[in-house]
Parts: sequence; structure tokens; C-alpha cells
Amino acid sequence: TFTIRNGGNDYEYAKIRDKAVQDLISNRCLETQQGDIMVLFLDGEYWGVYILTENYDDHYIANNYDIEDENVIIVKNSKMKAGDQNDNNVFENALHFLQNEDMSNPSNYKRANELLDTEDFAWYAAFNIYIGNRDSVFKATNWAMWSVRNPVENVYKADGKWRGLAYDNDLSAGLFGDENDINNIHLQDNR
Repeated sequence: TFTIRNGGNDYEYAKIRDKAVQDLISNRCLETQQGDIMVLFLDGEYWGVYILTENYDDHYIANNYDIEDENVIIVKNSKMKAGDQNDNNVFENALHFLQNEDMSNPSNYKRANELLDTEDFAWYAAFNIYIGNRDSVFKATNWAMWSVRNPVENVYKADGKWRGLAYDNDLSAGLFGDENDINNIHLQDNR
């Protein structure tokens, strides 16, 4: 599935900010959306430049990783986008552990690495910090994570770890901001 985006917060300026910054990080371990710039006509009337953007859903994960779509869990801004209430509880428990346990304790850190793909999260965090994303996981907005309900052996990324999904990065790369916004990024509770 796909969305036709008008540029979000960037609609009066470049319109392509989200696509441009996602293209910068694509082909890394962090999940990014493919997209393309298009000109939209409705009933023959010119409506302008838009971005055709891939949607994150259970079919996206199934198509990209050969994982059954019924096995995919996606949480976006604390809401289940794929999965059920039991999956939400699993996510909330993992989040609670990651936010509240002492990671200097080796057994807690080991458990954290079983719950979260730490390399993926490092890329996710570095990406958002680098682009100065003012509308991201660090501000408790516009974040998404995915995992599988039941790990599948020998299937890439089907190990049951939570991973980030980069999307809606329009409020970044200096849009409406100043250097103090970038210097003051810090983690907040995402709930």
C-alpha cells in the first residue's frame, strides 16, 4: 500500500524533506520507506508536486522479509497498527523493561539485547539526531516499532526483537528550528 503525501510540515517549502533524509539512510539496518516524487492531476486538473510513499503495515514486512503478515506486530505512536491487545502488552512490557531497568547490570543488558535490536536502535537514534528531527521518538511523536509475534529460525529479522521504522521526517533538517533545538534533544517517555 502507499500514501500520497503533500510534504507534511514541509508542504510550503521543499516538500521532499522526508524523502531526501530517508534516502540518505536507506540500505542500512534501519527501515526506511521507498518513495518517489510525482505530479498529481485530479480529473485533469493540476494539483502540484506530491510524494508517493510506501506504507508500513503487516504486508510491508511480509513482502520485504518473507515473514507471514499474521506474525507481524507494528506499534505506531503507542497504537497497534498490526497485531492485537496481547501484542500490545508484550510491547508495553518490553518498553517498561528497557526504560526502567539498570542497564549496567549485565543480565539486564543481555535481556535488553534480546528485546531490542540495539544496532537498529542506534541507527534510528543517530538518524533522528543527525537530521535534527523535532517530531520524532525523542519528542514522543512520530515513532514506530515492529517485531514478530513468534520468532522464525533462519529468517532475517524474524528473531522477535523490536526495530524502528523511520517515517514522517518533515520537521527536520532545519525546518522551523534553530540550533538550540538540535542541541537540546533528549529522550522522553514515549507513552
